[in-house]
Amino acid sequence: MTKEDGDITYVNGRAYLRETARHDPDNTITPDEQKVLRQSQLAEAKDRQARKEAILAGVLRLGEALRVLKGET
Repeated sequence: MTKEDGDITYVNGRAYLRETARHDPDNTITPDEQKVLRQSQLAEAKDRQARKEAILAGVLRLGEALRVLKGET
């Protein structure tokens, strides 16, 4: 059994706020803000990748140095 009362929908005696009632223009992200957020996320992802690559390069150098010390070259 479903009954609608403005922004509230009742289903089997339980009340649900309709999604359209949750729209708040003051807190809605605009397309321009979405672009800025996406660019920020991409920049952060590039920074994380660069740090990971630097760490990997350091580990490889350390491994090579250990092989040289052990005489495995």
